Amino acid sequence: MRIGSMTAQKMAGQLRHDLRRGLQPDYVDASRIKLNRVLLEPSTTGELRNICEERRALRQCQRKMKSNAAIGTRGIITFGSEAAQMFEAIGSSQQDRAFRALTKAIARHLNTTVHGLVVHNDEATIHAHFILAAFNMNGDPLSKSTSPKVLSALQDIAYDVLSTFCPDMERGRRYGDRIAAGADYADTVHKSVKELHRTLPADLAKKRGELKTLELAEQEAEKRVQEMQTRVSKLHDKAKLSDAEVKRLATYEKRLKDRVQALNTAQAKAEAARAEATRLAEIAKAEQIEEETKSKAAKEEAEMLTTAVTALAEEVNGRSIRRTKDGKLTASHPERLKPAAKAISPAILAAADLVGKLETEEAELREERAKLALREQEVRKREALIEEQVKKNKKDRDDLQAERAKVETLKNKHLKMIGRMVTFLGRDDLTQEAWLEGKALEQEARELSAEDPPEEFGHRPL
Repeated sequence: MRIGSMTAQKMAGQLRHDLRRGLQPDYVDASRIKLNRVLLEPSTTGELRNICEERRALRQCQRKMKSNAAIGTRGIITFGSEAAQMFEAIGSSQQDRAFRALTKAIARHLNTTVHGLVVHNDEATIHAHFILAAFNMNGDPLSKSTSPKVLSALQDIAYDVLSTFCPDMERGRRYGDRIAAGADYADTVHKSVKELHRTLPADLAKKRGELKTLELAEQEAEKRVQEMQTRVSKLHDKAKLSDAEVKRLATYEKRLKDRVQALNTAQAKAEAARAEATRLAEIAKAEQIEEETKSKAAKEEAEMLTTAVTALAEEVNGRSIRRTKDGKLTASHPERLKPAAKAISPAILAAADLVGKLETEEAELREERAKLALREQEVRKREALIEEQVKKNKKDRDDLQAERAKVETLKNKHLKMIGRMVTFLGRDDLTQEAWLEGKALEQEARELSAEDPPEEFGHRPL
C-alpha cells in the first residue's frame, strides 16, 4: 500500500486514471474495464479544495492557501501474487466490504475523510485506488502529520482489516510480491521469469530515463499552466475590461485550457512511467534480496558441507564411524555430521561401510602376516639345519679325504715292503725254511694291501 499528496492538477490526472477517462497507460486491458467498480464516487477538485480550505481555516492562517497546494492524498491497496489469489477467491461482495473497511480505518488513523474509492480489475492484479482529504480534522496537512512511523502503522492496519476477510493472508510478504498492480504492463506481466530477469536491468534503466524526461515535461507544463493562470487571474481581478482585454482574456483562457490538457496528458504519462519504474525497481530489489538470500544460503550450506565432510574424513581416518550388528551408525562426533546428514547421507553410509571393510581386511592382513612370520621362522630353522648339515658334510668329506690319504700312504708302504720281500725271497742263498717263512709273511702282507705280487716273483726256482 502506498499514499502520496496531490495538487489539483495531479488529482485531475488521478481521476482520469481511476475512472478510465481519456488516454490510459498501456498496462490497462480495455476489454476488462467494465469489470471495474466505483465504490465511492470521487469528489471533484473544487469540492476537495473547499474542504481543505475550511479545515485549514481552523488554524487561522494569515495567508491564503496556495493555488498549487495539495488538496488530496491518493492511495493504492495492492496485494502480492499469493495474497491476490486468496483475496479474489472471496468474491466481489466481500472484496468491496474489505476495501471500504480498510479505507475507513486508514482515514480514521490519519484523522481525515475518504473522498473516492475505485476497484480495478482491468490490470494484472486486483487493487483499489482511494482519495483522502489532504488536511486532517485539525487543519494540519497530511504531508506533515504522516511520519514514517505513522505510515508504517498503515501496513498493520491493512493486515488487521484484510485478514478478517482472508484468514490465511499473512503480513510482511517479501518485498517483490508487493508490486503495485497499477504499474504492470500487460506485455511485461506475461514475460517468462527467465526473460524478465534477463531484460530487467535494461528495462529499468530505460524506464528511469523516460521518467526523467516525462517529469521534466510535467514540470514545464505546470509552469506554463501557472504562467497562463496568473495572466487569466489578473484580468479576472480587474473590475472592468476593455475590448482588447476581453479578447486577450478569451485567448488566455483558450491557451490555459490547452495547457491544462497538455499538463493532464504529461501527468498521465509521467504517472504511468513512474508506476512502471517503481514496479521494475521493486522487482530488481526483490531479485537482489533473493539472490543475496540464495548466496547466503549457498555459502552457509557450503560451509556446513565442508565441516561435515572434514568431520567424516576424520571419522574414517580414526576408524570411529561404523555400522553396528543391527545396522545402526555410530561415530565419535555425530553432532558434526547431523546438520549435513541428509545431503551427504550416501557418503556417510559409504564411509561406515568402508571402515568396516578396512577393519575386516586389516584383520585378515594381520592373520596372514602372523602365518607368514611362522613360515619364515620355520624356513630360518630349516636353513640353519641345512647350513649345519653342509658344514658337517664338509667336515666328513675332509676327514674322509684325510683317511684316504693315510690309507694311500700305508698302501704304498705295504707295496714297497712286499716288493722288498719278493726280492728277498728271490735270493738263492735262502734256506727252504726261511723261504717258506718269508712266503707266509708275503701272503699276509698281500692280504693287507690287497695287491697282487709282481709276476716275476711268483715262484721259487727249483
